[in-house]
Amino acid sequence: MAELIKVDFDTSGMDKLADKFDKHLSFAVVDTINEIAKLIQKVEQERAQQNLTLRSDFIRRRSAVIKPFANVSQGRPYAEIAINDGNTNKGKLILGKLETGGEKDPSSGAKSAATAITGSAARPDFSQQVARNLMIKQLHLHRTVTKAPSAGKPVSKGKGRKKKYAPSAWHWTDQSGKHRSQGGKTQVKGSNHTFLMRTRRGDFGVFQRIGTKSKQIELLWYLKPSFKLRKKLQWMNTAHEIADKYLQSTLSYNLKRKGLVE
Repeated sequence: MAELIKVDFDTSGMDKLADKFDKHLSFAVVDTINEIAKLIQKVEQERAQQNLTLRSDFIRRRSAVIKPFANVSQGRPYAEIAINDGNTNKGKLILGKLETGGEKDPSSGAKSAATAITGSAARPDFSQQVARNLMIKQLHLHRTVTKAPSAGKPVSKGKGRKKKYAPSAWHWTDQSGKHRSQGGKTQVKGSNHTFLMRTRRGDFGVFQRIGTKSKQIELLWYLKPSFKLRKKLQWMNTAHEIADKYLQSTLSYNLKRKGLVE
C-alpha cells in the first residue's frame, strides 16, 4: 500500500526574491525610458536651434517637452515628448506645424495672418524680435474718417498723383509740402503714425509714415489670409533615430547596474 508523503515548502523567501527582481526590473526599464526621452529632447532642441531662427530660449525649450515621465509607483511604463504649442503672451506658437507642414492661420478673431517685414522698423534684423511698440496688437488699428484739409487742394487726376495701390483714398501734397488726404474718407489708422493700405500685390499691409511727403512711408507688416509653412523639424524621424541607436545599450547598462544581469 502506497504511503502519502506530504511536504510543505516555505516559498516566502523566493516570493520576496521574485518581488525584488520585478521591482528592480521595473526601475531599470523606467530609467531607460526616461534617459532615452531626455536624450531625444536634448537632440531635438539642439536641432531646433540649428534649423530655426530662435529669438528666445523660451521657444527652444518648448520645441521638445517631456510630460509625463515614466514612473514605477504611478504604473506608467512610458514617457511622452511633445511640442508645446500652447498660448503665450505673444500668441499661439506654430512649432507643431513646422513638423507636419501647414499654414499659419490668423489669430483668434482676426481676418488675416500677419508677418513682420525684415529690415523695417518693426524687425530691423531677422534674428530680432518684433519691437514691442510696433506689434500688431500694440498699434490699436481702428477705423476713422479723415477730416477735410485746412490748406491746399488736390491735384487733378491727370497728373497721376493718385496712389495706384490705394484706390479708395485720394492723397496729395499741399502747398507747404505736407501730405494730405481727402476729407470724408474711411481709413484704418493706428498708433506711431501707422495705417492700413493695399500693397501693389493687392493684399493689405500695415504702413508707417516716416516723413511728411506722400511717398515717405514704410511697410511694417504684410497681411494675408494665411501663410504656408514648410516642414523643418523632422521630430519623429529624430526620435526613432535616437531610440534605435541607444535603447538597447542603455537598457543593458541599467540591468547590470541593478544587478539583474552580468
